[in-house]
Amino acid sequence: MLMNILVFVIGLIGLSAATYGAWSIYEPAGFVTCGLFLLWWSYMAASSARRNAVQTPSREK
Repeated sequence: MLMNILVFVIGLIGLSAATYGAWSIYEPAGFVTCGLFLLWWSYMAASSARRNAVQTPSREK
């Protein structure tokens, strides 16, 4: 449980650092970088949920 929270917090810090770094160079790049990370995150969460979905056994007659 603690490891999951730690991984999430470190990922959030990394996202913030990358977004701030891109924003420091060119302001709109910060928003683009954050958007790309969030799109990637939602894709990974959706694919993980699909893999972990419980499959009901099919009924055979």
